Amino acid sequence: LLSYTLMLVYYPMTAVNWLLGVLSCVLFLWLGASGTQVAASIWLMLYSDAAALQIGLYLWNRRHNVSPHE
Repeated sequence: LLSYTLMLVYYPMTAVNWLLGVLSCVLFLWLGASGTQVAASIWLMLYSDAAALQIGLYLWNRRHNVSPHE
């Protein structure tokens, strides 16, 4: 029942998401597009954390890959 309900609401929710995205872009451009002021050290910290997490998850999940050559 849950999977059927989720299947039925997928496309209407996608349409709502598109409309909210368009509204967000219009408001962002209308009110003035500007970048945020963040220190380079904070960007480097966040980027290195994300890269380390991505590499760690890749290495952790590699054992679950099922390939004919393994």
